[in-house]
Amino acid sequence: MEENKKDLDFLDKIYSKLSNTLNDEGKTRKSLFYIFIIALCIIGSIFLIELILVICLYDIDKLGAFGDFFGGMINPLLTFCTFMALLMTIILQQKELSLTREELSETKQATKDSAEALREQSNSIKLQNFENTFFNMIRLHNEIVNNLRFGNHFIDYVSETEVINGFPHDTIKFDLIKRNNESNTSIFGRDSIEKICNNIDDFIENKSKTNSFNKNRKPTLIYDLIHQCYSDIIGHYFGNIYQILKFISTNEIEDKRKYSDLFRAQFSSKELKLLFYHCSASIGSTRFKLLIEEFEFLEHLNIEKENEFFKYIFYKSIYDIKAFGIKNKYIVESLSSEIQDKINSEIQDKINSEIGSPENKKNNQHEYKYKYLDFYKYFSNEELEQYLQLLKKEPSDYLNKIDTKLAILDYSPKDVAKNYTL
Repeated sequence: MEENKKDLDFLDKIYSKLSNTLNDEGKTRKSLFYIFIIALCIIGSIFLIELILVICLYDIDKLGAFGDFFGGMINPLLTFCTFMALLMTIILQQKELSLTREELSETKQATKDSAEALREQSNSIKLQNFENTFFNMIRLHNEIVNNLRFGNHFIDYVSETEVINGFPHDTIKFDLIKRNNESNTSIFGRDSIEKICNNIDDFIENKSKTNSFNKNRKPTLIYDLIHQCYSDIIGHYFGNIYQILKFISTNEIEDKRKYSDLFRAQFSSKELKLLFYHCSASIGSTRFKLLIEEFEFLEHLNIEKENEFFKYIFYKSIYDIKAFGIKNKYIVESLSSEIQDKINSEIQDKINSEIGSPENKKNNQHEYKYKYLDFYKYFSNEELEQYLQLLKKEPSDYLNKIDTKLAILDYSPKDVAKNYTL
């Protein structure tokens, strides 16, 4: 074993030396040629010397010994030459294999680079197509905004008298909010959005008409009715916003927020406010609202703490807090908690001071009834069922008529309140 190991070490050394010396194919061939020439010269020299000696000495008997000697000399030399030739052939093959491996490696890398380049080119084309479509959609959005046009419309309350004296019940849902076209003055573009926002706020915040049915409706329901009035004006506007956000969300692109932020930059403060209203109501509270939350689209919304619509939405936590931006999380959480505590306190004060006082109920039932229902928009259905049971106690005939109408008009068919006859 040790002898074989030594032989292998010897061959390795020879191989290393030859590999280092014969570092290219030309050198290897030249060296191989020289080895054969040298071996041939040695063999020829020995043969000639012995042959001359034998001939000169005329000793024919020694020719046999000369043949044996020559054969003994030539065989190892030929074997050595064969071994050297084989070794050099192996070196040449090893070098060729090495070059082949290098070429294959380079080819593989080139193929990989080519595939990567094609992938980048494909991604670049996809991004270019996306951006072309995206900016065309933004251009269309701005055209839609600029083309918004309506007369000096305004929305108004429906009085109790109108309802009690035969206001058609089957159309009440659509006609509670009137759309008036009493002026030929037209409003265009973003001024239209501002006007609609102001109409909604005035409608909800107007405290002078305390005996109105719409006042006690949920703000989100009021918006649904208002949207029916203005759907021919703003329906396409909101539809395009939804499609743009959906287009960004469903495309496989990097940094989607960059594009949603670019789109949001097109919005005025009033547009963000109207979008806030729209996605909190039933018409936009499902898929549309999810996109608003996904892209933190209300991050720059000016939150109006005293606005009834804002109070209701934050009290009910209609939006995921993400919709207002991660950086605003603490502010929104604090505001939501503040609004909830304030409203819960006011509701409890009403229950303690008014429902608990029979004398107050008898002396001022009408005022009490509306002051109490003014808070119902913040209740859950379970709370509402409990509180409406209290309202059923000792109503006058006049209040009974009004309460019946309110129970029918102020709730959708799914609301528990519709089952009550007060």
